[in-house]
Amino acid sequence: TVAGRAPTGPNRLCSTYTWRCVGTTEGTPGCPAAGTDVVLASAQVPVPAGHDGIVLFNARTRIQADNGDEFATAALGIRINGVPRGAVGTQQLANGAAEASRTLSASVLTTPGDGGGVLTPGVHLVEVTLRISGTRLQFPSAPEDLALSWID
Repeated sequence: TVAGRAPTGPNRLCSTYTWRCVGTTEGTPGCPAAGTDVVLASAQVPVPAGHDGIVLFNARTRIQADNGDEFATAALGIRINGVPRGAVGTQQLANGAAEASRTLSASVLTTPGDGGGVLTPGVHLVEVTLRISGTRLQFPSAPEDLALSWID
């Protein structure tokens, strides 16, 4: 059996107050530049010998900006061994209406026909990434209670 989860840090599960800046166009200290992939969670996932390599990965998070921020697009994705895989979740934030949280989800089912194939026996690095891009972004943020889970 291949199953597990990857919290983003100790004592951060289900916290509604622990948020992390995920991109800025304004040079906000502590924020990465907008348009870059920010790793929200990662895990080393072992696939045992004899396993068929078919595993479902799910990621979920929220994105919230400020009403002063301009139009933006956020994309949540999953990378396996550095390669983007599966369905990407996207949300758009509108001018003057970015203050409300938006939910994003992404998933990958590693199958022979998904383009990347099944997982081979061994340890695989699975990362959840969030990229936000736009013209004026001060400090759009995502909570650190992101859930990355997997099951075969």
